[in-house]
Amino acid sequence: MKNAYLKILIYTIVLAIATKIAATIFLLAISTIAWASLAFYSLLTMGIHAIVSPSLQSKKQQFIVVFMGTLGIRMFFSIAFLLLYLFFSSKIEISFILYYLLGYLFFVGFEIYLLLSNLRPDLKKGINKE
Repeated sequence: MKNAYLKILIYTIVLAIATKIAATIFLLAISTIAWASLAFYSLLTMGIHAIVSPSLQSKKQQFIVVFMGTLGIRMFFSIAFLLLYLFFSSKIEISFILYYLLGYLFFVGFEIYLLLSNLRPDLKKGINKE
């Protein structure tokens, strides 16, 4: 599991560097809240991975229920973060909202990649077949 946290941290750093490079090339100003959203998604992914990872060892049906539940939890917290931004921000930036939604997609895709990479060795061994 510590290996997964390291991968999430590296992925976050790569996204931060890519964001900084894109902002420099296209002369965009990245707001503080955009960097906060990157940290938010990183911590949220770590927390959700801590919930889902133990269910990989159980039956497939339980894993699917836990995984779908955590997708709902992620969606709830993501919408709550965005609503807080919209409520408290005096200036609503469309660029931040697009960055935020792309961050959501990138981190959900990365979480699915992490889970599939954990399932691959079990598939090759024939473990957890029902």
